Amino acid sequence: MSAIAGPGWNPQNDGPLARLPHAPILEESSMREKLAAIRDTMVVLSMQLAFRIVTMLRRWKVTDF
Repeated sequence: MSAIAGPGWNPQNDGPLARLPHAPILEESSMREKLAAIRDTMVVLSMQLAFRIVTMLRRWKVTDF
């Protein structure tokens, strides 16, 4: 029999993630990174929208603002 098939093997407590002392901190950090990526994406999209609106207004020759 291999070591994996032995009775003492526990897949939930094995591996590098189980050895990390602060797993909830990593999840919070991951969530912060996701929120930062979403924030940055929204900033870029709003800048694109503003640029396209100005371009469209110039094309229509509306400069009364």
